[in-house]
Amino acid sequence: MEKSVRSFLCACLLAVTVVSLGGNVCAQSSLNCTYAVFKYPGTRTTSTAAHGVNKWGTIVGTAQDQTGAVFGFIRYANGSFQRYQVHGSWSTQFFRRNDNGATVGFYIDTNTGRKHGLLLSGSTLTTIDYPGALDTVVTGINQWGTMVGYYTNSSGGHFKGFKRWSNGSFQAVTIPNTTDLRPMDINDRGVISGATGMGGPIHVQGFWLSGSNWLIVDDPDYPSGSTELMGMNNRNEFVGDAYDSNGTAHAILLIGNSSFFDLTVPNAVESVAGDINDSNVVVGFATIPGGGDQAFVAQCQ
Repeated sequence: MEKSVRSFLCACLLAVTVVSLGGNVCAQSSLNCTYAVFKYPGTRTTSTAAHGVNKWGTIVGTAQDQTGAVFGFIRYANGSFQRYQVHGSWSTQFFRRNDNGATVGFYIDTNTGRKHGLLLSGSTLTTIDYPGALDTVVTGINQWGTMVGYYTNSSGGHFKGFKRWSNGSFQAVTIPNTTDLRPMDINDRGVISGATGMGGPIHVQGFWLSGSNWLIVDDPDYPSGSTELMGMNNRNEFVGDAYDSNGTAHAILLIGNSSFFDLTVPNAVESVAGDINDSNVVVGFATIPGGGDQAFVAQCQ
């Protein structure tokens, strides 16, 4: 599941190496945003989640229909949709689309059950597998074609982060003292963001990583170890989610290192912010009573 967004007040990214963040500088508040929700067209769609948005307003995400099929979609700025499902796969998911129109995600092989990363550029599909991995998920791509994601290997199934350069070579992404690492996005400056742990609602923390500088963050308004960062822009504004004591996800925005804000999708009982572009457009998905899981788009001030 993915989550929501907030405001623009305080610090810039600090060029320091830090282990963790204990407290916030600015008071937490909701952001002034205009929200709209949408579903993939058709009466058979049961859920829709938006995961990524580029500078052109093109949104990518994942939807499911009544047959149980999970497919990726592209929603263009004019409101038209394109559905995509890798042949023979019962699940195809899109996470990010760069400003050049390249989309990344993963699909599940029906025969083996293994996850394979994917790069879709025009009509050309490239399968991406981290060397020796059992499962590979590609979650982010910047304008230079550099990708990030995570994989599992045969030694316990832990999540391990990676970077894939545009020439096809791989590099491990690590932070000291973390067993499981899920890089979720990379911006055009090479800053990587994501989450530690296997996934919420507990034992997860957000992180950013820039070269040898890194920071682990927790939203102080929620229990320790319940924060995930899902997407970011080129201004070091991050979005994601934080879980309350009941395990309910709340969309959040982080500015710099410590300024957290809440994103409140109207009528939602749960929400996740997936991405934010440089024009303060946030996308994600929310659970609406009577409407199920719907994608949302927010224009924030």
